[in-house]
Amino acid sequence: MANKEYRLELAVCGVNEFKALDKLTEIFGPDFKHKVPISGLSRRSGLIFIEYSFLESELDDGVYTQILKSKDVTIVSDALSLERSHQMLGICLPVEVLLKKLLIYVYSGIVDALERTSKEKTKIDFCCFINGMTFGGLLNILETDLAAKTRKRLLAAGNEDLISLAIASSSFGEFQDKLREQTRKRTVWDEVQMILEQPVPYDYVAGQLRKLLRLRNKAAHLQTITERNLKEARKSAEHVLGSLSNIRDDYKDELKKAFAEFVTTMREVVRQIGPEEIARANKELCDTIGKAGEDFLETVRSVLDDPDSVKDMKTRLALKQGEKRLRKNEAMGDIMHDIEEKGLINSMHDMGLGLGLK
Repeated sequence: MANKEYRLELAVCGVNEFKALDKLTEIFGPDFKHKVPISGLSRRSGLIFIEYSFLESELDDGVYTQILKSKDVTIVSDALSLERSHQMLGICLPVEVLLKKLLIYVYSGIVDALERTSKEKTKIDFCCFINGMTFGGLLNILETDLAAKTRKRLLAAGNEDLISLAIASSSFGEFQDKLREQTRKRTVWDEVQMILEQPVPYDYVAGQLRKLLRLRNKAAHLQTITERNLKEARKSAEHVLGSLSNIRDDYKDELKKAFAEFVTTMREVVRQIGPEEIARANKELCDTIGKAGEDFLETVRSVLDDPDSVKDMKTRLALKQGEKRLRKNEAMGDIMHDIEEKGLINSMHDMGLGLGLK
């Protein structure tokens, strides 16, 4: 809000308070020295300190530019920049969270780039390590060359791997090609972009990420944040988030495929057995599958088509009730237990194999 007031404290190099105020009139106008009350003046360590509450409209980017360029004036505390710092961190944090998420998703392929490479460390240790990284640390990891160690090892004098590579090659040209492939630069970013729906060259986001890092650090260290800084941060964050948020979900794709194959298998079973045999089947099992199974599978199908629907209370309740009804039947209870032990995809695949239809 333009009419909100913000306290600004300045340190001015001047022989006395009047000379200090004269210097500030060059920034805030000739009337400024008449506005500052005595309570807003103090002198410490040979500097004059001046506090005054400005309207937001009086603290435009032009004013900040003049202060920052001045050799005789510096900002001691700035309530407006403090407020903008909170806004800046709010803009940058979603980007930082996304970068950590991407690195955790591909951590198994980037272990060499991480500092903790001991075999005794667990998967969660690596994830926690990534979560503890700073914004700057994340960018350094993204730019790390994963092939650096391989190059150093292969090109070392008398290296057995290099000798083996030469022996396994039918010609010098083939040897060169193999060596080039194993030693070519491959960064952590190359691993990250493999899980994006649309791969993004690092150069496309690198400049925006570096800009966000610089602005984020300014905010974290309570440096002056201008309105222009906030606009730049919003623009950069939108660019990065828009480019990197479309993450592939292979699990759900595989689950949909497995589910479709399972349904096809069950239809084939019904076709081969025939309606008369089905009619003579265990009535309890048929009733269970007929109602509870139908409702349950339909709810599962809707969740697969629209993952966000699982957030809906009715959908979650339908899944829970359907599961309870299915478990009451011994055979279906065994199937549900098998799913819990092996996971959806593997259990449906194994059921298809058991029926001899795959």
